[in-house]
Amino acid sequence: MAWKSGQSYSGDLRSRVLGAIDGGSPARATAQLFQVSVSYIYKALARVRRPARPRPGRSATGSS
Repeated sequence: MAWKSGQSYSGDLRSRVLGAIDGGSPARATAQLFQVSVSYIYKALARVRRPARPRPGRSATGSS
């Protein structure tokens, strides 16, 4: 099954791309290797690095 525009990349691909970046590979080389855009890499990095937001309807402490 080929990837189509508008579809999400798989979690497996995301983890391999981020693993390569964490291993020291430059973003442009990684993007070319995994056939993703450089902007995808930077957006995925931002998602991983930003703190989790509390979900609506849930208390911050976890107790009701």
